[in-house]
Amino acid sequence: MLRWQEEAKCAGDDPGRYVLDEEPHRVPPAQRGPQARALCDGCPVRAFCAADALDHDDIGVVRAGVWIPAVIPGPRGAVQRALLAEAHRRWR
Repeated sequence: MLRWQEEAKCAGDDPGRYVLDEEPHRVPPAQRGPQARALCDGCPVRAFCAADALDHDDIGVVRAGVWIPAVIPGPRGAVQRALLAEAHRRWR
């Protein structure tokens, strides 16, 4: 585990909480974005998490307060832009 992961708000949580399209933590599609933001609100390492999600092409999970669906209709651009914006905060 990397040091930033140890400092994450989600450290020690059930990883299933961050998979919003499967039971037992299924969230209606319209609520997945707000739920993702709520799960990661206040996390001190969101920028590192966003960069890591981009590096590993994560799908089907919440990373850095962004819901990354397993099946993304159309281009992945909006999700990638959200993650890049969060990753960019690391260098501000």
